[in-house]
Amino acid sequence: MHYEIIPNKFAPKRKDRSDSMTTNSHSICYGKCNCNCIFCDFNKRPESAYHDYDDEFFAEVIDVLMEKGNNFKFTGGEPTLNPSLERHIQIVKDKGGYVYLDSNGSNPQILEGLIQKGLVDVLGISLKGIDAEEALKTANIKNKTLIWDNVWETIDMASKYSDSVRLIVTLVFTQENREGRLTKFSNMLKKFPNVYMKINNLQRDDHQESLNIHSIEISSLHNEIEKFVDENEEWKNRVIYIPGADGVSNYDSIIFF
Repeated sequence: MHYEIIPNKFAPKRKDRSDSMTTNSHSICYGKCNCNCIFCDFNKRPESAYHDYDDEFFAEVIDVLMEKGNNFKFTGGEPTLNPSLERHIQIVKDKGGYVYLDSNGSNPQILEGLIQKGLVDVLGISLKGIDAEEALKTANIKNKTLIWDNVWETIDMASKYSDSVRLIVTLVFTQENREGRLTKFSNMLKKFPNVYMKINNLQRDDHQESLNIHSIEISSLHNEIEKFVDENEEWKNRVIYIPGADGVSNYDSIIFF
């Protein structure tokens, strides 16, 4: 299977993980996606970044990585497009790994099958917008079922397995879409009492220079989230803030409320 396997020092994004559990984590990035998100650099990665892993070679690589840490983040691209996903997660679990599955939620049946088999510890779902119109624009596709209806089916499904799976839903915030966004985001998720809300401040990349989108000043968004949590006690200990690009490589830069 076509993967880029790289260090991942922040996943799973959980406050109750010790340093030893987060410092040496591993991202297994699948090389295909069914979206073309405007703020994502996935399609800009060189083909040379990916390598082929058959089951035997994959298991050998996992053995080596397990010596450094047992956290594994299956991401992409979109990992549910990977026909070897279940088999390769099973290899990780059989060796004592802890699995964070990062998905856009477009394939709820596949995700539920993995959850029912006990293969997912943390499920991260990327919500592409506050409504269907924004989601389609952000994902740069025309299939509403894929990127909106299926995503909410996934969130609803996964919330029912909260005894065994930690569910984290992510939304990107920019200066242009900021007004009222936090309240709208929380209202959309409030009927799922065990979900974690993750707020990603836009991470600037060179490929975004032609787009009219801008990140929010870090402390300003921090203060807004802090005020929100103070006024909405039900969200205390269930909000995660990724203030900027440093959150990709530095666990200590992630802020938990």
